[in-house]
Amino acid sequence: MSGRYRTSSAGFATARGVGTTATFAAVYMGTGIGSGLLVNGLTYRGASGNTGEVGHICLDLTGPECWCGARGCLEALAGPAAVVERARANRRLARAAGLARRNSVLTDFAALSRAARRGEAGAVALLEESARYVAVAVRTLANVMDLEAVVLTGPSFAIAGASYLPAIRDELERAFFARTTHVPEVHLSRAAATAPAIGAAAMVLQSELVPLHDGLRLPDKLNVSEPPLASPA
Repeated sequence: MSGRYRTSSAGFATARGVGTTATFAAVYMGTGIGSGLLVNGLTYRGASGNTGEVGHICLDLTGPECWCGARGCLEALAGPAAVVERARANRRLARAAGLARRNSVLTDFAALSRAARRGEAGAVALLEESARYVAVAVRTLANVMDLEAVVLTGPSFAIAGASYLPAIRDELERAFFARTTHVPEVHLSRAAATAPAIGAAAMVLQSELVPLHDGLRLPDKLNVSEPPLASPA
């Protein structure tokens, strides 16, 4: 998980006043997709700082090859770059939405989102398909972590969050494993476009003002090697 996902988590925690019992994810969508995790109110970084890579959950074993080397990853199937690539390949849709290969992915993703809001059928279909894939990946993350809440953040959710939010909520209500006990809340961040900057500031403040653990450690007595077994007499 890169720093922008962790900082998005910290920013949401700060803005929402998440308590020490909170376990939630900030799902970040820019040109790709990732997430940051807070467990019991603390940012969870994992062994190498690469937790939360929901963009590389496999959703199709024989799907397109992803830049990470795997096949059928969420990013390769439904990330903004993949959506824009398919839209550009459809000449009629590309003209209707005003797409151009010289534009950035985010610029054309925004144009595609505007076309969907105008009712352009091809744009609506692409975003709905992407939203279904993202919803399944979010459900997978929620099942594994038993999340209390999910926040959608990052520039692509700022652009097209209204197309993704209902699909993710519906998927969790329909198929979240622990839905008879609770269903995770899903929010669209009001500061999605600037979440990394807000989160970075929040993490600096957190590190200076709040004593944190570096992570769970085994008790000293369990951290030493066991003595060898004695030879039989």
